[in-house]
Amino acid sequence: HITKNGSIAGPKVIEHIVDGVYYFEGDKQFNLRIVRASKNRFGSTDEIALFEMKEKGLVPFDNSKSLFLEEGQSEGAGSSIGCIKEGSRYMLVEIQALAVDSNYGNPQRISVGIDQKKNSIILAIIEKNLHIELGKVDVFFNVSGGFKIKDTFVDLAIASSFLLSYMEISLKTPVLFVGEVALSGNIHMPSDAERRIQEANKLGIKKVVSPKLNREQESKFKGEGIEFITVEKISNLANVLNNL
Repeated sequence: HITKNGSIAGPKVIEHIVDGVYYFEGDKQFNLRIVRASKNRFGSTDEIALFEMKEKGLVPFDNSKSLFLEEGQSEGAGSSIGCIKEGSRYMLVEIQALAVDSNYGNPQRISVGIDQKKNSIILAIIEKNLHIELGKVDVFFNVSGGFKIKDTFVDLAIASSFLLSYMEISLKTPVLFVGEVALSGNIHMPSDAERRIQEANKLGIKKVVSPKLNREQESKFKGEGIEFITVEKISNLANVLNNL
């Protein structure tokens, strides 16, 4: 058992004696359940197990699209798709943003499922590089399905979701956004970009916005019908989104 503040109930020495400590996580509003290891003497603590609550109990969860991507994602402004890595799993998540004029003295910054500080940094980078005044704009972020993400390579998806809402742009087709946004405004490609793009391709997403891939990777994916839109700096992201 754990206490209300998240620590293990009882003497702390129990954690040192046992071979493993595992947390069974979930939000009662959703059917998803996660088994996560914080201590494992016989293996990695990076892996997670995903389960879905059904009528007959817990069953292994395999179809990432059903929980992490909402139907009709491309129909509304302020929605983008990123790919996160949890252990050895790659999963697509939908990032939702809402930007509205502030009616209060201090603009609100509220995030559900994403680190609040990370979002504040990304908004500051956007404000500086795109010369957008955000002092009178409330910004709200949410991750579809109630999932909590820490992967830095969804930075581009977070930035895109905000700009799509701010500029009131609705994407005509689903697009995968891959990249980490540096404080300088440059966008970096993850070393496992190929795996993330493959995961999107499995679910029928054929358009990717990311920094430039090497020729071998790009030619491979183009042969599978995937279209790439290159963006190297956050200052160019608004133009890219306008042309999607």
